[in-house]
Amino acid sequence: MVPDPAGSARRTFLTPALAGVVLLGLACSSGPLAEIPTGAQADRRLLALGQQSLEDRDWETARTWFRQLLDSYPRSQFAGDARLGIADTYNNQRGAQNALLAATEYRDYLTFFPNHPRADYAQFQIAFGHFKRRRSADRDQEDTELAATEFEKLLELYPNSRYAEDARVHLVECRNDLATSVLLKAEFYQDHRNWCRGAIPRLEEILANYPEFDRLAEVRHRLGRALTECGREQEALVHYQKIVEEHSESPYTEAARERIREILART
Repeated sequence: MVPDPAGSARRTFLTPALAGVVLLGLACSSGPLAEIPTGAQADRRLLALGQQSLEDRDWETARTWFRQLLDSYPRSQFAGDARLGIADTYNNQRGAQNALLAATEYRDYLTFFPNHPRADYAQFQIAFGHFKRRRSADRDQEDTELAATEFEKLLELYPNSRYAEDARVHLVECRNDLATSVLLKAEFYQDHRNWCRGAIPRLEEILANYPEFDRLAEVRHRLGRALTECGREQEALVHYQKIVEEHSESPYTEAARERIREILART
């Protein structure tokens, strides 16, 4: 049975006696476990036990300790760390189902502990989870779009985060993938359907939404060609001129100069 990721509100409260039975069962199946801490600073010791199990890659045991802390000491100063620890167990355990459970736990953590010192880490893990699942530019881009959105959220909320630089790098990758996906659609209409009207709005979308795209010279060249084919030479002229002015080292520059001469000769 898949463990419930929704938080302590939907879990059965574990009394010390009942938790002892649960932990004894785990001990029989996965090795010895310490006794359940009680008394002063029991929450701190539960956290330490969970973190040690997490370090030992004993995911189930780690979750048991973290959940015992949340259920027994919901107002503990370590409650946020415990919930984050649960998310990390799923994240490190791998697999599609665990990835979904990890994302749920990270989101719950941010909902209940938005000002926790490690909130930026949780936001990065949500974004990076989508980033790892992104597909090639010719496939569905849902995870790429979600990754980009979550990285942008991290940079907006935590601009000074230690994860900000990685977020920027991954965001550029996501946006390049998204722009490439749109370009592939434009190429299909232009090269295989010979339909300039199908290519033009997609090429214009790239210029409007992805100004940092590393293939802008190619986009402008294709757009100039499509506009010319649709009888809009004066609009095409603008894009050919942009290639010459802004992408002088591109492989499309000489062709752009030739198109400019041809259009001006007909004007």
